[in-house]
Amino acid sequence: MASLPWRKIALRDIQNVVAAGVAIINCPKGANYKKIGLIIGNTAAGNGNAPTATSVIANVQIILGNGIQRDVSGADLDLINTAMSNGRDQSTQAVVTGGANGTGRSVVPIFFDETFREEPGISAAFGWPTDYLGANDVFQIKVTLQGGITPALSAYAIVDDNVNGKARPIVKWYSQSSNTNDTTLELSNIVQGAAPSDRLLQISFMDTSDGKQVTTVRAILNGQLVLDDLASTENNALLKNLGALPAAGAFHWMFDGFDSLNAGPLVSEIGSSSVKLTFSAASAGTLRRVTQRLGMPA
Repeated sequence: MASLPWRKIALRDIQNVVAAGVAIINCPKGANYKKIGLIIGNTAAGNGNAPTATSVIANVQIILGNGIQRDVSGADLDLINTAMSNGRDQSTQAVVTGGANGTGRSVVPIFFDETFREEPGISAAFGWPTDYLGANDVFQIKVTLQGGITPALSAYAIVDDNVNGKARPIVKWYSQSSNTNDTTLELSNIVQGAAPSDRLLQISFMDTSDGKQVTTVRAILNGQLVLDDLASTENNALLKNLGALPAAGAFHWMFDGFDSLNAGPLVSEIGSSSVKLTFSAASAGTLRRVTQRLGMPA
């Protein structure tokens, strides 16, 4: 049987769409998933505006098999999608706006196929296959919804048949938080606990919980200085040269640019690491970082 082209399917098995709840989207197994769109709304809104990702979504977890492969807040998901656009607008999109109160809807995209990369053929070879999953394995999206709203949530997926009964490397996202109590924050062992065969693709350092920005980053890997007090303004210029669209709210340390996925270092190659972040002012809160790694599903 010939392989079918990409197609859009509705994800109808959605449970527990309630304020401050964790909605579960059960995705059918068998296809190769290229993208998922979360269609969000707040039916209690006092206007018809399309909502922001943050106003409806607190956090997103993605489970493939029986492991968490992505864990990111709604705000961070939108910031990273925007930055990784490579000339395209990959941020949350309004699909219904300007109507009656509570009717506004937006689509929050979750990308699996890395279509923004410049390496020829990477999109066709990518995505998350699910045909190899066993009877007790799942492919689930867990969406933690904001409190104080009446949430609306539906979803769809873009899939194709690029499957062969085997798992393959995917891009995993993991969030971590560190306490801040000064104008700087020093991190060590930034890949601690990661699989040695994973490749480090990107680390996004978010603004602190009390609104302080990361203004410079100094990084040492294996005793070698790799970022010599790189200013956020200079980093944004570098990212824009690559086609990215960095927005306010994060400092994105991109290891691989938009080139080959093999450009990022292996975790096994990083014997030691030290990262010093300098803030726009003294911070007394927390800083989140989202690390992207290419590797086999956890």
